Amino acid sequence: MAPLEVFDTASFHGNVRADGGSGVNKRSPAGAAAKPKEESLAGTVSVQRREALAFLSDEEISAHPIYRTVQKVTCGAAYAMHGFSVEGWHRLPRSKGCLLVGIHTTHSGDILPCMLHAQAVSGQVVRGLLHRLLVLACPIIRYIGAVPGYRDTAYELLKSGNWVAVIPGGAEEIMAHATANGKDAYT
Repeated sequence: MAPLEVFDTASFHGNVRADGGSGVNKRSPAGAAAKPKEESLAGTVSVQRREALAFLSDEEISAHPIYRTVQKVTCGAAYAMHGFSVEGWHRLPRSKGCLLVGIHTTHSGDILPCMLHAQAVSGQVVRGLLHRLLVLACPIIRYIGAVPGYRDTAYELLKSGNWVAVIPGGAEEIMAHATANGKDAYT
């Protein structure tokens, strides 16, 4: 079973946007002022324009032939070869966004099945925040809900009520582990 951790969008919102009372962004250097409302609205439009496929409805994304094909092949292989399953989908909110946080495995073979399995059991398409270079190198993955891992994109997707998945760390950490022959794997 793949581990699954859930964060409510309200807590995510507090970490990347201005604190309503103080006007200070909690992730910015101390005392940095929050963006004015007009700028954040312009940011919303630019993110949605930049990542247009990610802001399609769950039904539109999951009905696309690329999504359906990748889902059948990936999930079918994961079920048949590994007895793949995920528990806890029933605890996730259907009416609002949530942030799914997982742990990175060395081969990352569970990432795609988890994203696609969610839609099969819940109808929700998970928008995965992937390494920016991976999305650039393999743009077809945008058709299954993957987007470059930018904070503003994650925020806007969550605000729009989408499920967003992220696995902190990634390519650099895996490659560092591989090139060091695993000597720093658990430090």
